[in-house]
Amino acid sequence: MNFKIAFLSILLLGNVYGVAAQSFFEPADSLNTKRFNTALAFTATTYSVFSVGLYNIWYKSTIRSLFICLMTGENGCIWTR
Repeated sequence: MNFKIAFLSILLLGNVYGVAAQSFFEPADSLNTKRFNTALAFTATTYSVFSVGLYNIWYKSTIRSLFICLMTGENGCIWTR
C-alpha cells in the first residue's frame, strides 16, 4: 500500500514540476560513444563477475576433476574426459 502511495506521489510531483517521461524515451540524434562504451564495459564486467560467483557458489561442494563418471546401471561407471 505504501509503495503505491509513494509511486503515485512521485508521478504526480514529476508532472507538476515539468519532468516529462517522454523526453527520456525520445531517440537521440547521435550515438554518445563514451556513454555506450561505459555501459558496455559495466555490463560485461557485471555479467562476468556474477557468472563466476554463481558458478563457484553452486559447485562449491562438488569435486572438480578432468574425468566424469557416467552411471550406466549394471556396468558401473564409464569414465569420460
